[in-house]
Amino acid sequence: VLQCAFSCESDCQNTHTKHPYIKAVYDVVDLITRRGLRHPVYRMDWLYALTHDGRRMKDVCKFLHEHSEKIIRERKKVLGLDKSDEGIDRDTTKVLESAAKQRKYLDFLDILL
Repeated sequence: VLQCAFSCESDCQNTHTKHPYIKAVYDVVDLITRRGLRHPVYRMDWLYALTHDGRRMKDVCKFLHEHSEKIIRERKKVLGLDKSDEGIDRDTTKVLESAAKQRKYLDFLDILL
């Protein structure tokens, strides 16, 4: 999904569960499954937020959102849609620029931007 939707070359299939994004995705799937299989009371958001799993879900979702937002900021920078330089790695930007020039088709994120 990272490569197809976000044009992100992360090599996460080879590093598998060692990659923090993949580990976070696995954690979210596990937490959602456990929440659905436990007592029906955990389906109430306010009660679930008080549990250990609820706090973990909040932290993992925050990480996933921050990672996605970072990728979007980098793509905007590469496409010239964003002029701010904060939080963007120069090496990553160079790799994205060269990859964007070599591709025949636009990625999903590029189309949305």
